[in-house]
Amino acid sequence: MQFSLNPSTGQPFYLQLILQIRNAIETGVLQPGDALYNCDGPPNTLVDLALGKDVRNWAPGELGARTVEILDAAYRSAKSGRVEQVSTLSLAGG
Repeated sequence: MQFSLNPSTGQPFYLQLILQIRNAIETGVLQPGDALYNCDGPPNTLVDLALGKDVRNWAPGELGARTVEILDAAYRSAKSGRVEQVSTLSLAGG
């Protein structure tokens, strides 16, 4: 299942996702118990790293930085009710 986000609608991304998920449930595409994301490795690794444990971190640093940028924009969008800009800065120098 894929979801799409359209910045030209003026509708906050989080709301677009909620509406698409509701529609998938109402149309039977998603069933009770279906998981949209079942990988707990990255969050567990993040917690282990924060606790100072010696674990292998397979996630590239740029991925983490971009994730934080996107989450920041999502929270700003939720607060303002508008589409919020995500930084276009590339950490890889590209």
